[in-house]
Amino acid sequence: MQDITKWVVVFVLLIGFISAPSLAKTDFNLLNYNENKSNNIVLNGISYTPHATISIFNTGDFISLGFNGSGTLIDPFMIEGLNITSSSAHLISISNTVAYFTIINNFLKSNNSPDYIGILLENVENAEVSSNVILNVDQGISLSDSKHIKIENNTISNINAAGIEIFGNSVNNLIVNNQISNANDGISIHAPNNQISANKIYQNTIGITHSAVNNIIDGNIVYNNSLVGILLENSISIHIFNNSVYENGAQGIWIGMSNNISISYNKVFKNSPDSAINLWQSTNSIINQNIIFENEEIGILLEGSTEIEIYKNVIYDNVNLGILIVNWETTIFSENNNIIENDFLGNNIGNLVQATDDGFENIFSDNYWHDWDGSGPYNLDGSAINQDPTPSTTAHHISPPILDIQSDFVVSGNLTILWQKADDQYNHSIINDYSLYYSTNNGSPWELIVADLTSLNYTFDTSFVLDGSEISFIIETKDELGFKSAGFSEKTYLVANSIHKLSTPILSAPTGSILNNLVTIEWSHSIDTWSGHTVTYSVHYFAKGGSTWIELASNLTNNFYVWDTKTIVDGSYLLKVVATDSEGNTAENVSVMLFEVVNNIKTIIDPVSSSVFDPTNSSRTENATLPWSNIQIIILSLSVIIMFYRKKRI
Repeated sequence: MQDITKWVVVFVLLIGFISAPSLAKTDFNLLNYNENKSNNIVLNGISYTPHATISIFNTGDFISLGFNGSGTLIDPFMIEGLNITSSSAHLISISNTVAYFTIINNFLKSNNSPDYIGILLENVENAEVSSNVILNVDQGISLSDSKHIKIENNTISNINAAGIEIFGNSVNNLIVNNQISNANDGISIHAPNNQISANKIYQNTIGITHSAVNNIIDGNIVYNNSLVGILLENSISIHIFNNSVYENGAQGIWIGMSNNISISYNKVFKNSPDSAINLWQSTNSIINQNIIFENEEIGILLEGSTEIEIYKNVIYDNVNLGILIVNWETTIFSENNNIIENDFLGNNIGNLVQATDDGFENIFSDNYWHDWDGSGPYNLDGSAINQDPTPSTTAHHISPPILDIQSDFVVSGNLTILWQKADDQYNHSIINDYSLYYSTNNGSPWELIVADLTSLNYTFDTSFVLDGSEISFIIETKDELGFKSAGFSEKTYLVANSIHKLSTPILSAPTGSILNNLVTIEWSHSIDTWSGHTVTYSVHYFAKGGSTWIELASNLTNNFYVWDTKTIVDGSYLLKVVATDSEGNTAENVSVMLFEVVNNIKTIIDPVSSSVFDPTNSSRTENATLPWSNIQIIILSLSVIIMFYRKKRI
């Protein structure tokens, strides 16, 4: 696999040599360069004194060559204001010293000799290389086994190899605010623990190349390079952040066979014709909070890469997909990657989906997709048959307008709704155009109240909503790119423009005043004055001489109940029905008369008419069945008459 990588890099470099910008295109108007007949150079108002090439092999050479200074922190040796033009040696070469020295405001020029370097530092410490102009050499500045070197504000152009190269055991060096153009590699880093910051790197073949550990690449402007803007290979623990990488001829940022790479807060745009950010066979890395837009191919491409955390990026208007995940050949998979809380808009122009997953077990979650239809998951293309199951309704990079409802839980009449203005963390303009919605069902659906609001408040007439409804609100806006942001009310509000009550459920008397076996109890439906609430019923009985109501049944939705009277003992009872709505309001009705429950039926024969008396028949005629208590009175009366008659005869 190492051989494959090497061939990839060789291929990139070969194309670079073919397609690199002409070395003769240095912007000398920028340099304001003039040379007179005496070889005095005037550049940007600075006059340089002609001088031979400089070779220093130890600290003593600074003194023997007559350079000012004592080699201390407060009094470094000074190489300053010289015009060194040569094609036969390194222009300035310093090695094997820990003395403090400064190389500043020099003009260094060769004729593009393949062997010589503008400034070569080997095994040195504590130096500053600042504000030099270096032209037409093989390498601009080269550090080998050197540490604590600051390379700052140099202008380097028309270079055969690297504008600045750091290799060997060169650590703790700072490369800052340099301008590098027309080189093969703008900056080439092959040593650990260095920082490359705020450089302007353009019109090279590759802007920054890197193969090392524990370095920082931040705040650089890397543009218009014929191939890759920033290229890392076989690197570990590298932080790439806050760079602007644009208009490069291939990838914006390419990472190959690397681990623990952090790519954050970069702006990567208008690169062509490849991906903006490409991770090839890389692992355990982070791509977060970058702005990736208007690239001529893909926003983010993962090839055979695993355990990559991709979150809170803004990815929009890329000609091809916002993100593409593929395996490398058939054996190296893109798997276990997390794509969470990113904002996607307008990618894959003219097609129906913004992401494709051909990998394995990758997780998409809570991303904003401008083309999501608002319900269900967002389905991705690709052989993984993957989806984002929880798409976000609002873009993550915009702080939403915060709602302030001027009421407690219960609302009525005119309700004042306020909100704070949304804010885009990337300073995109927020369109002063708000839409306000409400819902009586937690957003399923949202009903538009008003659109095209330019103010930060609105008065809502709650009478348009049914009393008893619990409503929530959402205020929506968008930025100049079309990303939407929405602020939600923190709670629901109960609409109450009228008194909430239930009508009384009127009991219908059961057939007969004496009940037994199965008896149907009926009542009229209770009407809730606040529509939309569920009303249920419970049925109770009260025994004569008792002390409490006993529940027969509850949670009934029909207006009747079939009662088996065998569940209670015989006796006299009252009945009651209670209606309850979903808000806890109640209404009840009690029977106007006692009902006799007689489960043990007894029949007798009238001794006069021989009729059968049925105690449960309430529709009897004069000779019909009487209640058992009346029969007892009749029998007792007859006994008294018979006894009286017998006594009289005696």
